[in-house]
Amino acid sequence: MRGYFKRELRTQQSSIRSFNPVTLLSGFVPMHGDGCLQVNAESLSWWFYFKNGSLTYGTCLSNENYAYSLKSLSLRLKNVSPKGYFWLSSSFKKILESSYQYENSLQQFEYQLIVRLLDEKKINAQQAHQLMKQIAHEAIELFLLLVGGSVNVIDDSCDRLTLEQFNLQTAINQAQARLQGWKLHFPLIATPYQRPYVANKESFGQPNSWDVIPSHVKPKLLPVLQGHSLRQLASILRQDDFDIAKLLYPYIERKVIALAAPERPFDSLFGLDGAGSSADQEPEKIFAQPGSNLSGKPSHKNSHANIVCIDDSPNILRRLERFLEPKNFSVYKFTDPKKASLELRKIRPSLILLDLTMPSISGYEVCRMVRRLPRLEEVPIVIVTGRKGLVDKTRAKLVGATDYLEKPFTRDSLLEVVVRNLV
Repeated sequence: MRGYFKRELRTQQSSIRSFNPVTLLSGFVPMHGDGCLQVNAESLSWWFYFKNGSLTYGTCLSNENYAYSLKSLSLRLKNVSPKGYFWLSSSFKKILESSYQYENSLQQFEYQLIVRLLDEKKINAQQAHQLMKQIAHEAIELFLLLVGGSVNVIDDSCDRLTLEQFNLQTAINQAQARLQGWKLHFPLIATPYQRPYVANKESFGQPNSWDVIPSHVKPKLLPVLQGHSLRQLASILRQDDFDIAKLLYPYIERKVIALAAPERPFDSLFGLDGAGSSADQEPEKIFAQPGSNLSGKPSHKNSHANIVCIDDSPNILRRLERFLEPKNFSVYKFTDPKKASLELRKIRPSLILLDLTMPSISGYEVCRMVRRLPRLEEVPIVIVTGRKGLVDKTRAKLVGATDYLEKPFTRDSLLEVVVRNLV
């Protein structure tokens, strides 16, 4: 697959003084002719390939989160080719584990997967071009949000597959119109990469005078309102993301549906009017102060959200801390659940992450003990388990558990359950 991209030796660092995404795109061919415009910003990389005066391929990829690109491609395939979707879904883990092969040629990741799908007859040429157009349109829309970045001009081309009947100026105009459209939902919704979830299931399930979602549709939405971005929901439901935002807006306005921050690295990308994901209303209230050190004591005392992590594995505790500290939580770590229970009243936790299987005492017993402590009756307790099906949900509820998280967890799955229980 490496032969699908041709790279020459010349790489030119741009000397452009003022960063203007539209000028960079529309002016590439007159200024440079054939080649690749490559831009790095906010842990994201854009690659736009030009040949014979036309854009032949464009993509935006994260050098931190291959899983996001893989999931997005999988959702696109679901609507384009069920056969391709099944193949990619069944190969998801294997492809993700081998993603290190793409570290030195990031732009190959999605492109080579599409080529591979085509070669293995999981998609046809028309479907391949449809996928490429979707990816290019999204890359352009994101690119127009940038206010700065590292710009390179590279002698590089993608020859196997190219965009057909793709008008760059039309695509830029469409992206600009869409970005203006998103401002209609600002500040409640700042970006299509925010992730809606049902914060109040009781209110969501009940009929309301302001309902825009039919009662029979609500149960069907619950399974998908669990961590997908608005853009991904649009792919799943085969709707435009504007329509999804409009549909959910009254529920977001009434806090029946809440918005989690975009997945990394989209959480750090500036959004509409320079607001980016910081326009998340409720979740942002809990992102207050930096976290803790390794001793179980916080390095900043005035945090708005104290999270206690109880697990007999130091490796798991370090992983929890590494994922939570960048979001400015104060993290307290304990390998001894009995010691943790003695410290809880001093810490006054906002949330407790509790391992289920520990050698001295089970998570169920710790949960029962915590619920007996004064002023901790309502603190959310998330049971963390290593195997699917291990959590007895009825028993967990009886002892006072609020939610559960399965191991091995990712940064995104952890933050999702944390935000859901702190809002």
